[in-house]
This record gives sequence, structure tokens and C-alpha cells, in this order.
Amino acid sequence: MHASGRDSRRQEGRSRRRRRLHRLATAPGRQNGAGTLIGAPVIETEVRTLFERYERLFRQALAGEADMDEVASLYASDFIAASPAGVMSGKNDQQLRNVMAQGYAYYRDIGTRRMRIRDIRVAPIDGLHCMASVAWTATYARDDLAETAIDFEVHYLVQVRDGEARVFGWVSGDEQALLKRHGVV
Repeated sequence: MHASGRDSRRQEGRSRRRRRLHRLATAPGRQNGAGTLIGAPVIETEVRTLFERYERLFRQALAGEADMDEVASLYASDFIAASPAGVMSGKNDQQLRNVMAQGYAYYRDIGTRRMRIRDIRVAPIDGLHCMASVAWTATYARDDLAETAIDFEVHYLVQVRDGEARVFGWVSGDEQALLKRHGVV
């Protein structure tokens, strides 16, 4: 087979995939049980709003000023989490609030100064669900540590119900190994 023919077919395949993804991302929404129009463009807006709140609440938590009920409102009633340590599931209850408060205290103890979103990529799954890949930059500083910025990414599973986006799962890398590699812990 001639190389240019193969390249041409590959390009056509890529173009078809791009058109299909564009159709999915711009497909008209449908109504949920509450009569709210839900669709890919709505998901994109709701997800960005969710993570703007997430970033703002993280900043408040680093300042020791977070309302754990508001932080918990970012999450669905049940959730799953996966990392190199394994997979777990949990409930959005008082135990989650306690664990999150301890986690924020840990971040303050190791010198976390800022947590900033660099980018959000939203991949719709259907009219109500998507995967949001969030690129973060965490900045650390202590007396024994010069200001250190670490980039990382977390992939969140998000559901939009009644016009509100909530996280119901996430997949993250090995946070402790990354912190060790940069001398933070």
C-alpha cells in the first residue's frame, strides 16, 4: 500500500472522530426530571463553576477558614476514589468532613500556600456525566523550603443533576511520591 494513501485514510479517520466529538459536545440537551435543560454545553459551564468553587474553598481551607459543609457540598452523596494506593468508596457524611479537615490541616503543616487551577478539560460522557481533567499547581513554602511549585493533574467524575455539578469520583496519581521527589515531605 502506498504511504500517502495510508496517511490520507488516517487523516480522514481523525477528521471523522473530531466531527463526532464536536457533535457530542454541541448536541442539544435534554430535560431531566426537574425540567432543567441538560447537555454537553451546560455540563461544561456547570463543571467550570464547580471547580471555581473548589479552588476558592481550597484557598479558604489553606487559610484555616473553610466551612466543611460547603466543601462537602462539592461531592455527591456517595463517591469513589482511585490512586496507586488502591480504590475506595465512601459516603458524604460527617466522617468525610472530618477527614477533609484533617487533610487541609496536613496541607497547611507541610507548607502548602496556594492551590491554583491551570486548566480544565471536560469530556462529556452523556447529557448528565463527564470526566473533568483538572491541571493544578500547588505552591509550597516553609522556613526550610524555598517556594516550590508542583504541577499535577486529577481526573474527576462529575454528575450534573438539577443544574448543579457534583464530584462522584476521582483518579489521582501518587501524591506522596510527588511531594517526596520535590523535597516537600
